[in-house]
Amino acid sequence: YMDRRGWKAENFLVSSFDHGELAKLKGRGIRLGPLFSEQADYAAVAGSLGAYSINMASRLLDESVVAAAHVAGLKTFVYTVNESPEIEQMRAIGVDGIFTDRPDRMEKKNKPIQVANPPARPLMLFDGDCGFCRYWVERWRHVTGDRVDYETSQEAGAEYPEIPPGEFQRAVQFVETDGRVTGGADAVFRALEYAPRKSALLGFLALPVFRPLARIAYRIIASNRTFFSFLTRVFFDRR
Repeated sequence: YMDRRGWKAENFLVSSFDHGELAKLKGRGIRLGPLFSEQADYAAVAGSLGAYSINMASRLLDESVVAAAHVAGLKTFVYTVNESPEIEQMRAIGVDGIFTDRPDRMEKKNKPIQVANPPARPLMLFDGDCGFCRYWVERWRHVTGDRVDYETSQEAGAEYPEIPPGEFQRAVQFVETDGRVTGGADAVFRALEYAPRKSALLGFLALPVFRPLARIAYRIIASNRTFFSFLTRVFFDRR
């Protein structure tokens, strides 16, 4: 049937709670995604199936599950997420996709942010109440020099009403001169690309293999700012 339709096996994702049935499709080139309604050894099940993803109830998911899945090379899909606050929560912890009855709400969340009145120079907006953020912003400022401006979201966020207030608390926001807005780890990458002097470290950060790991690390840190602020003071702040 697939051949007659001209469909390719790799364009399908077969998902089921019956992992035995999924095992019958192993090795046929079809992406498999075991469904979970209870806690389990997700990586072991996925590994036995050669799975593409793990698909689970939203109540089972947190940053550590997503991070472990990504390190194992697995996508994470979550069901059934219909309400905007939960869509935002799932996006914040880094899931790769959701099962939803309201795709219109997901589309709105995924729409890139573009500001109508961009700054004259690239601008990094950060939470001024976050000690961890302030410390690392000073490091980034030293690297980028006068090519990037830095302001707290409390002082300058209102100038960019297109950026939802919750985004400032979730992650740093980088506003470019063409109006594009990037958040989180990608905002840091964009800012560092403006550094006048390219170092070996910046070259390493630009490697495609590093960026997914950095995004995971950023989300974990952003969700535990108080703890990581303490670690920063202990290990980095020698003043």
